[in-house]
Amino acid sequence: MTKLGSTVYQGLLKKTSTWVSLAMIGGFVLELGTETFSQGTWSAMNKGKLWEDVQKERQQRGLSSN
Repeated sequence: MTKLGSTVYQGLLKKTSTWVSLAMIGGFVLELGTETFSQGTWSAMNKGKLWEDVQKERQQRGLSSN
């Protein structure tokens, strides 16, 4: 385990610019994953109530010009 820790430290964490970059990239990836999960869950729980669904229904009935 010491060899792995040493390799990670030497390769990724020794330079401040590298670990700050990794932290920023990790934060971006985490935010993107959280947003995708939240949006999917919200859409699934509110199916039929969202504007996209209502707009399609209105267009089929001839009530909306868009």
